This record gives sequence, C-alpha cells and structure tokens, in this order.
Amino acid sequence: MRCLRWLPLFGVGLWAVVLLTVEIIAQTDDRYKGGIALPYISDTGAIPPGYYVFSIGGSSATALLFAQQLFLSPRYISAISSTNSLAASSRCLKGWWYTACALACIACVALVLLTCLSTYDHEDAHAYSAYAFFILMAVALTIFSATSTAIHHAETNTLPPNTAPLNSALPSMAPLWRLKLAITAIFWVSFLIYLPVGLAINCAWVRLPIDSDYCARHEDFCEDMALPEGDDAGGSCEEPPCTKLWDYSDCAGTNLMRSISQLFCVVLLIGFQATFVSENTVLFSQKQAMGIWDGSSV
Repeated sequence: MRCLRWLPLFGVGLWAVVLLTVEIIAQTDDRYKGGIALPYISDTGAIPPGYYVFSIGGSSATALLFAQQLFLSPRYISAISSTNSLAASSRCLKGWWYTACALACIACVALVLLTCLSTYDHEDAHAYSAYAFFILMAVALTIFSATSTAIHHAETNTLPPNTAPLNSALPSMAPLWRLKLAITAIFWVSFLIYLPVGLAINCAWVRLPIDSDYCARHEDFCEDMALPEGDDAGGSCEEPPCTKLWDYSDCAGTNLMRSISQLFCVVLLIGFQATFVSENTVLFSQKQAMGIWDGSSV
C-alpha cells in the first residue's frame, strides 16, 4: 500500500516526461511547427514519432490519474467526514468532493481520447475531446480547491468548550489548500487567455499549401500529409492543393500566446494532481489510526 500514496506523482511525472519528449522531438530536424516557435501540444503529438510518445505515454499517465480520482480521492473524503470538526458539514463537503472526482474521471477519459485521436486524422473528435477535458477539469479544479479550503477552515474553527477533535495526532486534513488555490487562480488566468480571449482575437486558421517553402524542403512529408484532391477542408485551404497541416504564420504572435497559455493550462491541470499526495497521506493515516492498515503497509 505504501506506493499508492504516491500514485498521483507517478502520473504527473510520466506526463512531464511525455510533454518534454514531444517538445524536444518537435524542435529537432526542421520538423513542422506551424510557423510559431512553440507549437501547440496537439500538433507536437500528431505526427510520428511524437504521436507514439503522446498517445502511449499520455494514455498511461492519464490512467494513473484516473485511478487516483476513482479510488483514492473519494475514500479520502469519506475517511475524514466522521471527524468532529467536519461532522456538521460532511454531507455537503462529500457531495461537492464526489462531484469533482466524477468530473475529473470524465475529463481523464476525454484526455485519453485526445491523445489517441490525432488532430490531423480525427480533427473534430480531437477538438471536442480537448474542449471537454479543459472545461471539465476547470470546474473540477475549482470545486477541489473550494472544498479543500472549506475543510481547512472547518478543521481550524474553534470547537465548543471541553470538546477535543478526534485523531488530533493525525496530519492536517487539508495541508496543501493554499497551493490548490494558487494553482487554480493561475490556471483560470491562463485558461481565459487560451480559449475565450485567444479565440476572439485570433485570425482564421488556414492549411499549409503544397507549394509552400516548407513543402519545397520536405516534399515526401507534405505529400503524405496532403488533403484529397478537391478537398478544401471546409474553406481553410485558401491556395489549393493543401496539406492537413495548419499554418499559423498569419497570426504568429497571437497563436504563440495561445500555445504558451495552453501549455500553462495543461501543466497546471496535470500538476494539480500532485497535490493529492497530501490527501492520500491523510487517508492512509486515518486508516492506520482506525487499525485497518498497520504502519508497515502505509
């Protein structure tokens, strides 16, 4: 049982390796980056070999985070809800916490789909999965942070005279609530820049033409990525024939801003999961105090 406490760290660590690897691949050998210095994550993970790292590594890492929210996080709120300090509000807190866990689990499913469905081969499914992941995790993040803060304040409220909290020797029930709030606040700023603001000020996306300078240097690659003859990709191919590749160079600055804010969003959403090590520590400490697990297994 000892390793389960660190389950979210394993998932976050694996995701960090995946993101770093696909970015390194994208920056080598004159690979296509869409005309911006820092390509969108979806683009770095859409073309082999980056696709294999993104799909296999990303799915594996997400499975670990899914397990955290499906099995460990719900048990944490159940374990602490019987304490004196939370007894009065335990039903409300449990309801919100379970809601956040459910949203996070659905978001993990969406994340697996977007890692496996390349943005160039399954454009619509990839886009809808990405929007679902960001929106569901944004809501879950907010609920987790608010509930963790409520748990902290409920724990520290002054109890009636001659009443002592149960299990007072256990660690704080919400030790990283300030970190959760900070991550959530920074995430929402990045999220607003990435989606509503970024989409509002961005220009229309266009496909990379076959006769572009990049395709002149990489003819075989562009032929493999070419759109079927007569396909204008919904009007995004302004100078046919075109490739499936997106060309962001018309609004390079705006798209670079969005790609940076997207990276911040993803790093914060996934990094947030690492804070659940504190909840796992509380969970296992509670179980140990109740005699369910002995100290050697925690």
